[in-house]
Amino acid sequence: MIFHWGAGVALIIGLLALAYFSPLYKKAFLLSAGVVALCLVAYGVGIADEASRAEAQQKVIIKFVDRVVANTKTPRARKRPDKWDNRKY
Repeated sequence: MIFHWGAGVALIIGLLALAYFSPLYKKAFLLSAGVVALCLVAYGVGIADEASRAEAQQKVIIKFVDRVVANTKTPRARKRPDKWDNRKY
């Protein structure tokens, strides 16, 4: 992930340097730098959205598993400790 951010930032810096030093295509270089910056913003928002989605899924799964384990009726299942219970960590 660091490579993606670093490559994008390096590309933006390079395009801005080209826009500053080049006598031609200044607008094209500035526009390209803006497009790359918008892509990096969209990439960052996507990463944050995926992280929050994964966290929400994990919470739902834990609630479901806890409910199923609490509703179990077999004596063998009630005696054994749940090896997947992460509350002790």
